[in-house]
Amino acid sequence: MDFDGFKLHSQTLDDVFIDVEASFDVCLDLDRMVFGTRGATVGFPTDNNTWVRLSWREAGKAVRRSRTGPDSASQLPDAVMRPRLLRSHRWSDPNRVVEWRADESDMITAQAVEPSGIVHSLPDLPDAWWRSLTTSLSALSGSPAARVSVPQERVTRCINQVFGSEVRNTEVDEWRTAHGELHWGKVTTPRCYLLDWESWGVGPRGLDAASLWMMSLLVPALAERVQAQFASDLTSRSGLLSQLLVCAHVINTHRSKLNPSPLLGPARREAGRLIEALESQQPSHPAARPQPPTENSQAMVRKQPPHYPLSTEVVRSLTAPTEDRWRDQHGRLAPPFVAAFLDGLARTGYVPVIEATSSTRWTVTLATNRVRWTADVKYRSGKHMKIRSQLFVDDGEHGAVDTFEELAEVLRDPDAYVQRNRGHLPKLPPAVPAAVVPPDIRKHLVDASRKSRAAGTAVTAHRITEQYWILRALRTDGLDIRIGFRPGVGNTWEQDPYSAIAKKGQRDLTWQLFNNIAALVDMLVALDDVEEGHSGRPRKAQGGARDNAVEARRDSVIRV
Repeated sequence: MDFDGFKLHSQTLDDVFIDVEASFDVCLDLDRMVFGTRGATVGFPTDNNTWVRLSWREAGKAVRRSRTGPDSASQLPDAVMRPRLLRSHRWSDPNRVVEWRADESDMITAQAVEPSGIVHSLPDLPDAWWRSLTTSLSALSGSPAARVSVPQERVTRCINQVFGSEVRNTEVDEWRTAHGELHWGKVTTPRCYLLDWESWGVGPRGLDAASLWMMSLLVPALAERVQAQFASDLTSRSGLLSQLLVCAHVINTHRSKLNPSPLLGPARREAGRLIEALESQQPSHPAARPQPPTENSQAMVRKQPPHYPLSTEVVRSLTAPTEDRWRDQHGRLAPPFVAAFLDGLARTGYVPVIEATSSTRWTVTLATNRVRWTADVKYRSGKHMKIRSQLFVDDGEHGAVDTFEELAEVLRDPDAYVQRNRGHLPKLPPAVPAAVVPPDIRKHLVDASRKSRAAGTAVTAHRITEQYWILRALRTDGLDIRIGFRPGVGNTWEQDPYSAIAKKGQRDLTWQLFNNIAALVDMLVALDDVEEGHSGRPRKAQGGARDNAVEARRDSVIRV
């Protein structure tokens, strides 16, 4: 069954609805169903004056934190105003290869303050409403929790990715229980309830107030009211970090988009004030700080771009570290080869900011006011190290750099670097005969070649590493399309320097690709032309890529 869990509004789910009704002995009001903002959940009123929320997850996947949030939130104090969970039902759906979950809770007739989450005009919220919100968040923050909503690792990573070395200390010194994803679409009026408890848990002090403040910045009077109502939390060191964290999240999410959120400008302005305030404060002694929560590794599993072995030029330039000066955010010493790599980066004239996300994985950042270079380093033992790096100049992505000298050049003169390297694609090694291509990739090569004959498109395979291959389609109209593959993997990655679309006279394009290998093969030979300035999804053409499979983007320039 062809099932898209992020477009439930377009799916036929009658059998699922029947199962829910039979399990809860209710009738769902399908005429009043409401879909979640991501399209992956749906809710209904019932004839028992209750509310049923339906969600799914891929079959066989580890249970994420969000799957247990509603259950565990039922143990919170009654002073935390929230819908009462009545019962839950879980079952497997082999036809769609997913597992469904239905939760029945009290019907909340109060409406969200602003369903989109971002307020554009001042809402009518009386003093009694603010007192109720303060009481709920105060009772929540004082409740013990075994769950982690936002760990120290995420705070450090998110802030460093955006601000680099501008923030010298990102360590949180006060931890509280928080809702974790609070915005104006998750609080109701006229009576104040907090909705959607999938992500609650321990986080930095002031996290929920900071989230509401961020979503209020377009209405200064409302932002000032949030600051005044939660002043004790937001003026603390952890409260300032929480505000900087939500600013960093908005900036990192929207700075490369052609149509960014209207919050991007206010977030940038407020970030400068927050950084100045943080640098003026002296953090408490490390021995007095509570141990920060660590992140559940299973809950944070994410698809990552392929890691390439460290380039020969970089390996040859590494020497033994001269001193034990490289330590992570917890004070642990960097392994010798990682330390040597960091010494090489320091020779560019800039001190790298480092963070260990595990004992074998490190995130490294170099940043100036215009340039930000980040690297994800995987280290095993001896000299077995892999690196995936990204370079941003003025918030535009420029792929990766291969040598310390090249990186130093970018930091010295970013304009010259961008001008010299704009519009160039990687040089590919010679094409490989089809018989040498791994069987799972050879099938796609043959399919693409067969479909391309009528259009005169040449489809070839190129081996980048033992495990990484490129399928290239060079069309008669000059369009050069490349897609990266690893055996057994049906998708590529937005930051992948070898995947690109290019045409003479146009900027390079990258795209987001989803798990639909047939659509990718079709795209090699049937992608509609992309004109300068275009942004959006390529249209379907003569059996071309499915509309939900490929998203072309103009804002990321490929750099090799």
